[in-house]
Amino acid sequence: MSIVLLVKVTLYGLSAEKDAVLDGLQRLGCLHPNDLRSGAAKATNVAAPSADARAALQYLQDSPVRRRPLRQKADVDLQALVKEALDIRDRSRRLYEEHK
Repeated sequence: MSIVLLVKVTLYGLSAEKDAVLDGLQRLGCLHPNDLRSGAAKATNVAAPSADARAALQYLQDSPVRRRPLRQKADVDLQALVKEALDIRDRSRRLYEEHK
């Protein structure tokens, strides 16, 4: 599994074509629109990443060896994944210091 950063997209265009454009982008699977007007439904339930999750993501992005992300959706225990990445980072640092 890979951790993907959220990218904010702003679209400009004719309001008459708004629904057709958003429907087309959503059908492509490359965009999930959220209505940000006041009183509209809230965005999907996504918690802000913890400091540990950000540290794990940074470690994985800095890694010289990267693996392909999974193409299929899978239930993943995010806390266990973060803990494993941080454990690997800490072990690598200890081994590097031992080697010096």
